[in-house]
Amino acid sequence: METKLRTATGEFQIDIATMSDLPAILECTSFDNRAPYNEASFWKWRYFENPVADVKVYVARTVDRKIAAMQSVSAYTIHVDGQKHIAHCLTGAVTAPHFRRRGLFRLLVQTIVQDLSGQGASILFTFPNKLSVQAFRRFPGWEKHELLSLYMRPLMSLHRGGPRSYDREVTVLPRNELSDLEIVRQQNVRIGGDELLENSNPHLSFIDRSKKYLTWRYYGGTANEYEMFYAVCGSLNEGYVVLTPRQFKGFTVGLVVDLVARSNVVANELLRAAVTHSQRKGYRMLAFLVGRTNPYRRALNMSRFMKWPNALLPRRFHVYTYAFDQNGRKAELIVRNINWYLTWGDTDVA
Repeated sequence: METKLRTATGEFQIDIATMSDLPAILECTSFDNRAPYNEASFWKWRYFENPVADVKVYVARTVDRKIAAMQSVSAYTIHVDGQKHIAHCLTGAVTAPHFRRRGLFRLLVQTIVQDLSGQGASILFTFPNKLSVQAFRRFPGWEKHELLSLYMRPLMSLHRGGPRSYDREVTVLPRNELSDLEIVRQQNVRIGGDELLENSNPHLSFIDRSKKYLTWRYYGGTANEYEMFYAVCGSLNEGYVVLTPRQFKGFTVGLVVDLVARSNVVANELLRAAVTHSQRKGYRMLAFLVGRTNPYRRALNMSRFMKWPNALLPRRFHVYTYAFDQNGRKAELIVRNINWYLTWGDTDVA
């Protein structure tokens, strides 16, 4: 990727980083001790050697070429009403502590918007944290699309006899024609989720879940541990669920990173498998981050998931969008009428 000067303000200039800038990027992120964001392998996997998305890392440099701040933007395929569009996602915003409050984050976002506007882009979206959400509320053209919700299912309850399994509380839906359904644990990706999602709900909008994307996302070299279970009926793949362990308020929970199923019957069976696996691992809860148009709410209810109060979350999961003008009108179809199916897997590295 060729580096090209974009704009400048004071002692800073904005351009696009290349792989040769990786040492300077790691220096900029050195204040953050959280893995994997301070590891070179993560930046290569996520940004510079990404096989499924066109990624650009915009950086603000000082006069001596040090990186003071950065903001990446990735171009992904999204499915809207059965049609494919290119959407751009902002992730990976970093400003070194001693360069904050100089307007660098605002300048980076404005530069990205200007560049994409000249390239015929349709929509830009992001999942701001509790700090950056204040900025997006002020940025012109940005709108809050929704607030994602976290659903939790207790796996153990402390009482006089010690931890108690909640297995018997899971309601089993009648399988009917899926009497031969099996849940299979996989070490690789059997099939993508695009076709399953489109067939189950033709009006659902979602980020690319092709086999290539899933292989990169969950088996491409991330530092997190993922477990993938498929629902198989004969020779047909009916859905999958992806889990990962996370720390939450001092104990380990199982996190449903992604769930795709042909029906709520299949989704319920996958969630039951996730409950059993999480209990065997000793997780205290199973959690699932979902948007308002999640197609598997019936399965969540049957599997005893409960909506977690936002006040008890370490952060809130906002979705903000920016619609570009296209031939005199904004991309209303994508922004106004979109039925996002978003999960943690989308917000984590999308």
